[in-house]
Amino acid sequence: MHVGIYTECLTKRYTGVEVMAHRLVEEISKTNKVTCFHTKNKTHPLFTNVKHHLFRRSLPIPAYNQLASFFRMNCFNKVDLLHLPHPHVPFVKMPSIPVVMTVHDIIPAFHPEFHNTKRSFYFKHILPGFIRKMDAILASSETTKTDLITHYRLDEQKIHVVPLALPEKKNVVRTPQEFILYLGTLEPRKNVDGIIKAYSLLRKQGITHKLVIAGGMGWNYEHIFKLVRQSGLENEVIFKGYVDEDEKRRLYQTAALFVWPSFYEGFGLPVLEAMQYGVPVVTSTASSLAEIAADSALLADPHSPESIADAMSAALEPVMQKKLSRKGIERARLFTIDNYVKKTIDVYSKVAR
Repeated sequence: MHVGIYTECLTKRYTGVEVMAHRLVEEISKTNKVTCFHTKNKTHPLFTNVKHHLFRRSLPIPAYNQLASFFRMNCFNKVDLLHLPHPHVPFVKMPSIPVVMTVHDIIPAFHPEFHNTKRSFYFKHILPGFIRKMDAILASSETTKTDLITHYRLDEQKIHVVPLALPEKKNVVRTPQEFILYLGTLEPRKNVDGIIKAYSLLRKQGITHKLVIAGGMGWNYEHIFKLVRQSGLENEVIFKGYVDEDEKRRLYQTAALFVWPSFYEGFGLPVLEAMQYGVPVVTSTASSLAEIAADSALLADPHSPESIADAMSAALEPVMQKKLSRKGIERARLFTIDNYVKKTIDVYSKVAR
């Protein structure tokens, strides 16, 4: 099968979308012919092993350039199907090419308070029309599938749940130190405020662990630093900024606890990453996080700093640390790359007939 994959989202700074797009190309290309295409000059290391085509921008209009790229790719390469690994693509479907789209979440459509106006408008008023034209949709979780049906009124038969996955980690050696870790983008939806407020409560209870916050600056993040100052935690909270894969690995291997009480997620890949390293996890009762973590993490009400603090305190107890570490590793093993690839190719086979 010849698969065309739109790789405009690949950058050197990985979030969940980029991680899975990279992994998709890497794995699918092992058993299928893959052509990646994009409209920017890409020097991503992935392209040293996979055929790719660069379509130069001819007009300063993003929608035109992306649409032109689709047409040109089909003319020159004759793909059997096209995969869009993220939903941020202005697109007019060509009848001759089956199209599969991966949707991790559509949160801006129904939680505009967590996003800027432009993004919320796109997800609520523009994206639904594009998604309805797809031949198949890969949803990252049952939560995302339900959201697509509820908010976009999509045909349930078109939606296939394909959970995200991570490569297996072998011989992980943990050397826990006295710090609590959050790793993710700094933005309102991630509830970093709630973590800081909960951490402040823990400090008052005598917890001596530092709080390490690692991740790039997202939308509307400035108040987070103000909250740390107002709480008198400047010497206890460490901001790492964006971290590369080596530093991320080191943080997971040495964190005593991973905390991720997001208000809403389509999947929550960092929770799975932390479990894979055997880090005890506290996450949210909301959305897909309870679905992904199951009984392998302690769950807290994301709207209650007290609930988050109680879960963090419990998870730092030695007996609970061992239990959560063991159960997390077992849970993470269920989300395999092989399963992810198999389910994706099964969908390809159905729509490419």
